[in-house]
Amino acid sequence: LKVIDSGIGLLCRMSLWVSAAIALAIVTVVGTEVICRTLFATTLFVVEEAVGYLLAAFTMFGLAHTLWSGNILRVEVIYGNLSQKNQDRAALIFHLVALVYLIILEHQLIRLVFTSHKRDIVSVTLVSFPVWMPQALVAAGGLLLTATVVNAILQDGYQVFAAPVQARPD
Repeated sequence: LKVIDSGIGLLCRMSLWVSAAIALAIVTVVGTEVICRTLFATTLFVVEEAVGYLLAAFTMFGLAHTLWSGNILRVEVIYGNLSQKNQDRAALIFHLVALVYLIILEHQLIRLVFTSHKRDIVSVTLVSFPVWMPQALVAAGGLLLTATVVNAILQDGYQVFAAPVQARPD
């Protein structure tokens, strides 16, 4: 399990850098649009679409790292009152439900990418950008998030079924 976790960890750390690059791209595109509209009374015509796709990819890649690093938000009022074993069980159930959702989501995202590519669907902006490209970026982030959830399930499963019971420090 440690080998899988370290491999997923490496991918997740790389996804953090991808998310940072995407965030920088969003700021650059929006900033350029503001400057163009303010100083030159013109527009780039692609900002809404580009930022929408970038934001979706940013979210998927960012969530993978957030989950792997243990920084997902949770309701501590409930979770903190559980014993360690029950916390592990709750995490396992959460990750199993998340996996079902992500499998459905990824199936639809991948179908969307292949359909957009097969039909040569392009954006409705002046650029006529092939939409399968940003869709593929979102799907790639989703695949990494799915792999991270599978890793979390393996870790949780070990904690619930195989790890020795430890007293919770209070």
